[in-house]
Amino acid sequence: MSKRSQKSIEEKLEIVRLYLEQGVSMSTLVKSYGVSDITIRTWVRKYMYAGK
Repeated sequence: MSKRSQKSIEEKLEIVRLYLEQGVSMSTLVKSYGVSDITIRTWVRKYMYAGK
């Protein structure tokens, strides 16, 4: 079994929007949500590619 907990689409969107729209720092998001900065950057890239 994986040690990681899966984030829902809603949680991913919330994290991406906090980063892009509200300017919450990457380090704050990493600490608050327990997700690596690489993962968040991947979500941001996918979000930007797919459009808002």
